[in-house]
Amino acid sequence: MPASGLRVDTGSVSQIGPQFCTLRLVAEGRAEPCPREGCVFWEAGGAVVQGGCLIERLAVDVHRPDLAASLLATREHLERERKVPNPRALLKSARGGTPLARNGRRPT
Repeated sequence: MPASGLRVDTGSVSQIGPQFCTLRLVAEGRAEPCPREGCVFWEAGGAVVQGGCLIERLAVDVHRPDLAASLLATREHLERERKVPNPRALLKSARGGTPLARNGRRPT
């Protein structure tokens, strides 16, 4: 059960209406609108299949709060990492030129 002690029925992502993050609902007992493309677990759609939540598509049983909390922590960690700029690009812009190679020298 979520931290609040309430049993949460998350239903299906394919329902019409507002869709909420199942991980947040089960792990913390609060409704967070699905971030869709902003989530690291979101798979972009294409010509054949619509975009959707990887967790839902894999039919992972996230009704266990410990599993939901672990996946939510993973999602949040990956989202923080995704926002960190490429360190080589940062070094390049700071030095105003070509980034250093791994050995600390500029490539020739």
